[in-house]
Amino acid sequence: MIKRLSSEEKAEIARRYQAGETSLALGSEYGIHHAFVRTIFQRSGMGRDRAERCSKRAAIIAALEADKTKTDSRVAIEVGCSRPYVYLVRQSIGIFRNRTSKHLLIELSDCNALLFQEAARRRGMAVTRLAAKILDTVATEGMFDAVLDDVEAAA
Repeated sequence: MIKRLSSEEKAEIARRYQAGETSLALGSEYGIHHAFVRTIFQRSGMGRDRAERCSKRAAIIAALEADKTKTDSRVAIEVGCSRPYVYLVRQSIGIFRNRTSKHLLIELSDCNALLFQEAARRRGMAVTRLAAKILDTVATEGMFDAVLDDVEAAA
């Protein structure tokens, strides 16, 4: 059976979608297909007009051309749009991200792995993300000597 939405429900969906809630979450909550959420939004008249879309696209292109290593998420935050939209623009103009990062394989003892898991759980993130964030902070802040405290032993 097809779910019929009231005009109030459609207005609420459009308002929440514009505020940043995902179409998947809204579709699941209202029992409709996620693609229909976008249709409701477009029909509501709350969608961006062509001039605004063009200016966002131009801003995305400028940000990508200035620094090709920027993530889509970073560009989306700077420009004020969604990450998938940045990805689509990036693909359409043929600017591909220069990935300068390297993957590391790190073996931890069972005890340390559990400590990482607990710390990641408290922060609501994946263990790999926590480890990457810690390593990134150590490298960015030049904290190698402070963390390892082995300079005197090597000298």
